[in-house]
Amino acid sequence: MPNLTTPYLNLGGRDIDKDMDDVQDWSIALIEELRYILCNLDAGNCMEAGKVQAKNIDCSKARIHNAQIQSLTADKLTAGTIDAREIIVENIDADNINTGMLNSGLVNVGNSDSYGSVAFTGDTLIFNEKVKDENGKTVNVMRIMMGRDNANNYIFTVQNRDATQGIYMNSDGNIVMTGLFSTGKEGQARTVIDKNGIQSYDANGNRYGLWCNEKNQVGNQLADLTLYYLGTVSFQIQNTIDGIALRDKNDFFFSRKNGIANGKGKWTFEQGASGSFETADGKIVTVSGGLITDIS
Repeated sequence: MPNLTTPYLNLGGRDIDKDMDDVQDWSIALIEELRYILCNLDAGNCMEAGKVQAKNIDCSKARIHNAQIQSLTADKLTAGTIDAREIIVENIDADNINTGMLNSGLVNVGNSDSYGSVAFTGDTLIFNEKVKDENGKTVNVMRIMMGRDNANNYIFTVQNRDATQGIYMNSDGNIVMTGLFSTGKEGQARTVIDKNGIQSYDANGNRYGLWCNEKNQVGNQLADLTLYYLGTVSFQIQNTIDGIALRDKNDFFFSRKNGIANGKGKWTFEQGASGSFETADGKIVTVSGGLITDIS
């Protein structure tokens, strides 16, 4: 703080009225100079103060270049611009934070506990799970990721605990899935799709509806398509490698092998419809009793 410039008070002691006037003038000048100094404190005129105590400090303008404040109550703190790049906040309670928009390209949001972690950076959200590897070491495995991949494409992926791919959807909406897909759970009517094919059940657990790639009881062959009703085969198509076979609920009724077709059981053929039909190239085909009688 600079020295006071108010002159030393010199009282003659002979003229009381004059001395009183001099004391009044000196006091007014001293108060004005002290008020000016206090209201214009800066690094140039106040280098160091051990302790300052004041109930009220009213300054129309103050410059503080480097302040160390142990405790600050900001109930009525008003600021024009605060540069967040110069602020480091270790703990913050966000119950009463109101904001219009947070730029995720500048703000990284994350959380971690004993089970895993989540990170939100830019336009990518990643969930990791903590698992034990083959050596018993705890490692982070990415389980869910949505956002942009390394090729700058938007994707959604769910991985298994061994880091193999479970569900993957690319930016075109195409989905690749490994594992098992079911339209319901045990005790519900459902269709199951897995690496073995398609299996359908009713609510009682009976085979009901479409099955494919099912092992046939004969020769352990696979049936390409089977239709079930209440657990019983209604119809089946079987690929015999060197031919094909059709089966109803009782037995195979038709097969074709090495170019030779064979039917089993009683077959009844009935002649079909009669009338005139136009082909794609504009020709008229006349049919009588299921037989073509004219083409014009």
